[in-house]
Amino acid sequence: MAKGKPPFVIFVIRIFFVTLILSAGISIVSQYLTNKISVQFAFLVLFIIMFIGVIFDTVGIAVAACDNVAFVSRAAKRDKSAKRAIILLKNAPQVTSFCNDVIGDICGIVSGSIGAVIAAKIILISNSLPEFSWVIGISALIAAFTVAIKAAGKNFALKNSKEIVSFISKILSPFWRVK
Repeated sequence: MAKGKPPFVIFVIRIFFVTLILSAGISIVSQYLTNKISVQFAFLVLFIIMFIGVIFDTVGIAVAACDNVAFVSRAAKRDKSAKRAIILLKNAPQVTSFCNDVIGDICGIVSGSIGAVIAAKIILISNSLPEFSWVIGISALIAAFTVAIKAAGKNFALKNSKEIVSFISKILSPFWRVK
């Protein structure tokens, strides 16, 4: 850790660079895919990106809402999954920032740019509506769909936070060892 800089400042600097690298990578891959495939498959890529964003937003809300009491007794019995859950919950601000702000927001921004590519593809193959109608319509549908499924995900996360945190801590077991 750098001398004189509080841990939060270090976290903000790290999250900046992680976001920069992840957003560039996701944008490059999604733009490449959507430029090379049909409109139908471009919609599939769009929905996958949106789904990833919703999943991460749901996890972020669950971590923020969950109480670690449910995991303390399991951790005392040397349950490594419960220990991972407690670590996630103790670091809730960082976990929620990564899940909601980094991954969730990147997916939202990338889905908007994919929508623009889809609108351009449709404009090229269709003469039925003015160009702005396609752009506005697709943008509005992406926004409405994203907000609706994120609302459902947040509601689910608030009602099932303990189960979600437990599930995520089990998924992380091959990647994250605890003592």
